[in-house]
Amino acid sequence: MGAFKESHMEDYIDLFRDFEIKKRDISTKKSGGKINLRMPLALVETVKEVTGKTIKETILGSAYGERIKHHGDKIRVDADIVIELRARVGEKVKLSQEGQESTTTPVFASQNTIGFEIYASLNPNPTHTTEKECSKIGYLEIPIDDTSLGKDREFGVRFIFGGTEIEVKVEDKADKRVFRKRVDFLG
Repeated sequence: MGAFKESHMEDYIDLFRDFEIKKRDISTKKSGGKINLRMPLALVETVKEVTGKTIKETILGSAYGERIKHHGDKIRVDADIVIELRARVGEKVKLSQEGQESTTTPVFASQNTIGFEIYASLNPNPTHTTEKECSKIGYLEIPIDDTSLGKDREFGVRFIFGGTEIEVKVEDKADKRVFRKRVDFLG
């Protein structure tokens, strides 16, 4: 997205504006919880230049391949992928309690990191990270030291809640290597 933004700022702004307008007007009754977006030709071309893959191959190879559909110059996004809740505000959790594991995989065979932005919200039922009660509290980067498994390498991710920090436990399912990262709310 960075290369697209740098080279095609007007198209990027149009796409971002379209997404912002549509995500605020999601009605599950009206749209079935789906957002339809027109993709600028420049985005399709940039993805091909940067990744060597078509936009359709890139989407299908992503963790969201089942929930994003590509049709001609449009994509249809399930609204439920905008936020994945780990715990709700006011929810009681035990000290050092591990949350439910979710899994993630690389999008590209040669990918050497997977990144996640971590958000907190005062809203018990947030739908988007751009809500005014929602703020970014950290970033998690999973290193992929061995890319020999390509897109088949799988990582388990668990959030561990307690005290003033959140710890994130990541397990490389192929070699069982586990590492942890802390997200500090006070810093």
